[in-house]
Amino acid sequence: YKDEAPITSPSTAAKVGSDCKFKLLSGKNIAIGGAQGGDEAKLLYSVIRELKPENIVEISPWYGLTTCIMISAIQKNDTNCTIKSYDLVSTSEQFNMKTDKITRTLFTGDVQQIIKPSDLEVCDFLFMDSAHNYDFGKWYCENVIKHLKSGTLIHVHDWLGYDNENGEMRAVREHAVDTGMVKPIMNTYDDFYTEEQKQKGISDEPYPGQKIPSYH
Repeated sequence: YKDEAPITSPSTAAKVGSDCKFKLLSGKNIAIGGAQGGDEAKLLYSVIRELKPENIVEISPWYGLTTCIMISAIQKNDTNCTIKSYDLVSTSEQFNMKTDKITRTLFTGDVQQIIKPSDLEVCDFLFMDSAHNYDFGKWYCENVIKHLKSGTLIHVHDWLGYDNENGEMRAVREHAVDTGMVKPIMNTYDDFYTEEQKQKGISDEPYPGQKIPSYH
């Protein structure tokens, strides 16, 4: 799906460009963070195109860029999908929608208080952002991941963007990987980029001055 535009709807693209104050690159590519943002956006779009999930849970969409990317992939799939997003702020509320195929709803408040196990039990794709620290990582392992059905794919945003080997990464390792609750697929800088990409030069660099964490 590398040749497809991550955002296909002109109205959605206009909202992202003006309201969300993020730059659309050549009208096709969009960055969703400072660390590997452009490439992570392409990855997210491609995963949704391939996986064709029916029930997405999105935690901390902030401005709604990840929401837009997932919606554009779902529109291209032409499949039925429900997106339930949770955030402390209502910034991405503008992307709520209900069509004959897509329903997207933002629930505003502390996700630790308002998310329901019943929403997680039917989820087949989880997008996880929010606080990248040990305590929150431990919480979502014990209160979010444990309710997911077998085979659910989890995408953790900014996994490579923080020097957090003793934070979120350690929490996930101790409370999800080591317990057998999840199986890691892509964890490191080496996993994220192919040897060919690294030899040619990578477009998205990590945050200035930050070390890329390794995770095993």
